[in-house]
Amino acid sequence: GIRDIGVTGVRRVLFRSPQNADFQYGLAYSLVKLEDYKGAADAYRKAISLKPDHLNAYLGLAVSLFRQGDYSSAVKTYEMVIASDPNNWQAYASMGMSLLRQENLPKAVETLRQAAVLAPNEAGVQIKLGVALLRSGDQAGAVAAFEQAAALSPRDGEIQFQIGEVLKVQNNLDGA
Repeated sequence: GIRDIGVTGVRRVLFRSPQNADFQYGLAYSLVKLEDYKGAADAYRKAISLKPDHLNAYLGLAVSLFRQGDYSSAVKTYEMVIASDPNNWQAYASMGMSLLRQENLPKAVETLRQAAVLAPNEAGVQIKLGVALLRSGDQAGAVAAFEQAAALSPRDGEIQFQIGEVLKVQNNLDGA
């Protein structure tokens, strides 16, 4: 389809200019859209090798690693981004989800709390924090995070669903 044409076009340009980090990044981004996460990770690594301060390439690499199920490597890559850009709430939020997948609940909650401090108006961060709090057994904290998300995005049905699920769990625990 049209996305395949985009990848083909980027590859043609790369053939003429393989040492261009931005073209490698463009190829990687196109491969992510095609769900070729291994190919994307390779292209992001190439972009990073050509331009070591390419933070977007590091973020893309981390996402590709996450999508491949390599949560440990994703966390290490997000840590590199945060070391260079300590206010990067997206890196904190995504690293928190990687930690959650690793079942490192205390670190996931801590990391997602930092994302929420850096991006207090991002409903998606509050949802992620709510999920981590719920998984760690903090139902009251999860409800508070989901309510904050609902206040930030009142028309979002997913948020309302999550709050309902948390309240169901909380009511079952209270009634037990």
